[in-house]
Amino acid sequence: MDRLLEVISLAYSVFEDPAGIEAWLKAPHPLLHDATTLQHCRTAIVATQVRRLLQAIEQGAPL
Repeated sequence: MDRLLEVISLAYSVFEDPAGIEAWLKAPHPLLHDATTLQHCRTAIVATQVRRLLQAIEQGAPL
């Protein structure tokens, strides 16, 4: 649960739009092997991938 809350908190700081955050969390992402970001928060290792992806987006990488 802590991993999920951390990812959601980081997503809020990146996107600032609750509707956009929800859509991003539920949409399959090609860099996550077409899994959703929520699916990737199940373990610490893959949750780290989601955090890195959010950090890259925050720094200007494309969605």
